[in-house]
Amino acid sequence: MADMGSRPATPRTPVSHRKVQVNFDSPHILTSILGIGPKLAKAIVNLRENAVNRYPESLGILMQRPLNEEAMQMLDFCPNLRLFAITLEG
Repeated sequence: MADMGSRPATPRTPVSHRKVQVNFDSPHILTSILGIGPKLAKAIVNLRENAVNRYPESLGILMQRPLNEEAMQMLDFCPNLRLFAITLEG
């Protein structure tokens, strides 16, 4: 008979603790950032679809306020390389 409790449980990271990927995530997920509502989230995605990656400075300009330390810890600004390829093709 197998020992049912001998293996440690695999730790899981709750979705709410995952960083928001500004250059990849949907408008719905972007609204989890304090200060970003549905309209601004849609604007971010629309700009992104026009081959423009968002960076902390550009997001702060869109939000009309600088990002605070707490918000910065929640965000991932990893560039979407697909957007660079689209820019080069155009």
